[in-house]
Amino acid sequence: MLFSMKMLMIVTAMGVVMGSGYNKDLFKTLCGVLKSAERVVNRTDWQTEQLKEAIYWRSRRVLTVENGKVIVKGTCNGHVNRAQLCTYYTGGKYGCFAESLGGALLCTCAPGNGMRGRDFCGMGHLQNDDTWSGGGVEGRSKLFHEVWDKVREKCFRGNDIEKSITEEVSNLEKAANAFRGKIRQGKQNFFYLGEKVGPGYCSGSSPNDVCAAYYGRRTQVNSVHIPWLRKILDSLNNIKNSPTQTAVQKENLPSQIFTHTASNSPAPAASAGGSGVTSGAREESVKAPQEASSPTQKEHAPSPVGDETHTLPPHSTSESKSRKRRATKADHDSTQTDQPQTPDPTDKEDDADDQVEYAPLADDSAILKPIQLILAAIF
Repeated sequence: MLFSMKMLMIVTAMGVVMGSGYNKDLFKTLCGVLKSAERVVNRTDWQTEQLKEAIYWRSRRVLTVENGKVIVKGTCNGHVNRAQLCTYYTGGKYGCFAESLGGALLCTCAPGNGMRGRDFCGMGHLQNDDTWSGGGVEGRSKLFHEVWDKVREKCFRGNDIEKSITEEVSNLEKAANAFRGKIRQGKQNFFYLGEKVGPGYCSGSSPNDVCAAYYGRRTQVNSVHIPWLRKILDSLNNIKNSPTQTAVQKENLPSQIFTHTASNSPAPAASAGGSGVTSGAREESVKAPQEASSPTQKEHAPSPVGDETHTLPPHSTSESKSRKRRATKADHDSTQTDQPQTPDPTDKEDDADDQVEYAPLADDSAILKPIQLILAAIF
């Protein structure tokens, strides 16, 4: 009986070693997020900083990826052990690898202690025989660099059909949502990326401890804070709610986008950093509808550059007559000049007089006084 159990354990261990590898399904999902995020970054210059931080994280951290090269330097708030670097907890005091998508891929794909030749993330046997467990990261730069090269080789294999930026944004959203289904719940409100977590808690001490972990406030999966995922979702919301369509930032605008353009001049192409509309074309499109407007409206026409305007409505007939009377009176009383004149305080009184006929009946004293004068003259 004891011999049979030992043989079963040996066969099981051999099956694990010779099997299909670890974290393959998770890698496909993370790979989909990485591929979609980089495509959005490469297709638009707007709202890309958060996406870049989500993938590569900020500079001057223990882990960054610059120009395709993995850079590891220093410590994570004094921590250097794999378990501490791959477990995000307490607002970033731990988990300086797990806080970025690139770091999460290293945590789930780099072989741990005693795992030379084992297949993680479908990468097969690595040329570098080094493994990662315990403390120290700077001495493992070559291992990290080879793992990252393998990640990119597998994720970006083949030539995909180029899609519009709108489709790329949609694909990134789908990939981010698919990733949520790969989060495994552990103990004490920790959630994991990887196989069933062993006793080493992402330390790399066993195949099941090749993982990334994130702490949640509650036991529900939606309570867990994953920094790189949060940045991706925030970027998607900003892109969707942007005042200008991101889809036209690096794609040519349709030639009929403006109904009024300068004669014999082609529609301007979109630039990388804006809508691609020149001030001349915008000005032409604004001027045409104003030709049929009233003189008062044309005088207060909107600026071609979009400045705020305060267009005044045409004056009523009675108001025009009253102002003509004031203008005639001013001609007799003073000499006109070309200099702008400051408003006369009496104008307010004149305006008030103009409104007497529209005053409510409660103000009957303003109406009775002229009648009393007429009656006094007759009688």
